[in-house]
Amino acid sequence: MDSAMNRFRMSHGQVEFNAASNPRCGPNSGSGRSAARCVFFCSCLLLLGCERISQRGTTSIPEDSEESEKGVLEQRSVAALPARPDSPFLNTAADVQYVGSDACKDCHDDVHRAFLQTRHSRALSVADHQVSPDARIRHDESGYEYTTRTTADGKLMQTEIVLLGEQQRTSREVMIDYVVGSGRFGISHLTQLDGFLVQSPLTWYSDRKEWGMSPGFDSPSQLSFRRAVSARCLYCHAGLVEVLDNNEFHSRIHEHFVSCERCHGPGQLHAEKHLNDAASADPSAFDETIVNPVHLARDLQEAICQQCHLQADAQIAVRGYDFDAYRPGLPIQEFRQDYRYGQAGDSMTIVGHVEQMRRSRCFTETTTLTCTTCHHPHADDSQVELPAAFRKVCFQCHTDESCSEQPELRHAKAKNQCTICHMPSAPTEVPHVAFTHHRIGIHRSIDLRAEVGDASAKLIQPVLDDTSLTEADRARCRGLGALRVFLGHSDATNEQTLRIAQESLQRAWDLGAGDADVAAGLATIAFEVGWSEKIEDWARQALRLDQTASEARSSALSLLSELQFRQGKYDKAFRGFQELTKIRRDARAWFFRGVAAQNLNDTTEAIMSLQKSVEINPRNHAAHVALAALFELNGDQRLRDQHKQTAEDLIRSSR
Repeated sequence: MDSAMNRFRMSHGQVEFNAASNPRCGPNSGSGRSAARCVFFCSCLLLLGCERISQRGTTSIPEDSEESEKGVLEQRSVAALPARPDSPFLNTAADVQYVGSDACKDCHDDVHRAFLQTRHSRALSVADHQVSPDARIRHDESGYEYTTRTTADGKLMQTEIVLLGEQQRTSREVMIDYVVGSGRFGISHLTQLDGFLVQSPLTWYSDRKEWGMSPGFDSPSQLSFRRAVSARCLYCHAGLVEVLDNNEFHSRIHEHFVSCERCHGPGQLHAEKHLNDAASADPSAFDETIVNPVHLARDLQEAICQQCHLQADAQIAVRGYDFDAYRPGLPIQEFRQDYRYGQAGDSMTIVGHVEQMRRSRCFTETTTLTCTTCHHPHADDSQVELPAAFRKVCFQCHTDESCSEQPELRHAKAKNQCTICHMPSAPTEVPHVAFTHHRIGIHRSIDLRAEVGDASAKLIQPVLDDTSLTEADRARCRGLGALRVFLGHSDATNEQTLRIAQESLQRAWDLGAGDADVAAGLATIAFEVGWSEKIEDWARQALRLDQTASEARSSALSLLSELQFRQGKYDKAFRGFQELTKIRRDARAWFFRGVAAQNLNDTTEAIMSLQKSVEINPRNHAAHVALAALFELNGDQRLRDQHKQTAEDLIRSSR
């Protein structure tokens, strides 16, 4: 008999998207727990507000005995993993080791010293000897105030204050460990909390020479010091990052800048070959032990830059590969697929240069124009020299007479610089920051950020060619990409996007490309449409398929544990949240862990977990209410009053 998992469909005749109530919103009335436990459970759950419940609408699904059967069956077959592409460069092999930039500079000292002047070499650094001014930033929208100060020995300290009406309560003071960014446009900051690297809500904006809220934090629901930074995030800012315990959120940084090997590939074979005969090496000769981009076709040259400068709306690792599996010299689309949500347009993002350039006639009508035509990877040209250098590049194909603007006006308006008109500075999604637009062409006086207004007209489109993948792996990547867009885009909350995700992931599963990511994705979709039984089935499948601290496992753990909690299965829920809080720094998971512990009569564990939840998220009023109740049970009137007052102030200030 086919598993119900393999028949989880969202055809028009089977699923309706409407505003029906989500079945996960309440506890199991038949749980048999004591009245006291139920009161504690219900009050905390209601105060938490069921905030994770989908706001996009849920579904009503007709019951039938066959679709309600329990259990998960294996896939009928498992498709072979995609074959690793070939290359004449030996260091593209997966088992070749990285050696670090220090191993390069002994023989390439001049190139190394030149590279240290580039912005890539300052992409990430240790936060010592900071020179930014002290400041106080009040953010009434989210109810926080921040101060920043530099100590006598150059350490940067930031303090977070919770605003409670006329009152202020210091939540924490942290020391900044790393600064992110070259400083040309701004510098963001990272700190270590509980063994996790976390982004600060504050950014130093170089052009304005002042502090402000970090990109993505200028909103009422900003994450405070809760935005965890994974090794995946560090990939484009650091050279060598080691993932610890198979957990991307536990990492060790070995090289604090974008290094030689990011563009040339692992250096082990090259270092071993030339260790004793460096003098005889000819830099211009083909050397199979190290990638030299000069010897690559244009698409493979571009792939090196696309590692970081191609960031669409969703980036999905191809099945069988980690996020950092790509090696220079290979086609990047064999390792990951990037998806854009929308119609073709000029929407400007910080790392949208790849798509913009590919829409330029200068690119499509030549075979030689590429990133390094204008950008020297080993040098940081001065702002004085750049205009002349860019103009020289343009004049390889164009002439002075090619420009339709009158020479007098051209000199007056654009100082005779091609890029001012044809690659103008355009606003980005980051407030106060403008980048050079990389579609070379004629730009009218329009908002370069304008997008299609009708969400139903937008599509999930691969940025790069995906035809080398099998049908199963194309479906997997497309489904995961559509789901990520659905969850991350405010205007992607339409039936079409979620349907694409579900149908694609189901197709991938049926064709044998169903890994833990697919199962966790289908569990998430089941949650979004309100199908509790399928949440459990798919989440269990994801947990079975992946025993590491992966994104798929943590997502499945969260969904399954909350479902078990709401069903009154507190012992199982507690074990799930216990594992989840070890691999993620998550205030919500700590909250549920605490309430589950109290429903198992472990008040000591409950208080510890709820205090941790409040430490991570000081504005979690539900955790304060729960702590007030527990301290009242323990007879601690002082702490009971403290948490009760804080909860009341938080509720009042949020109205």
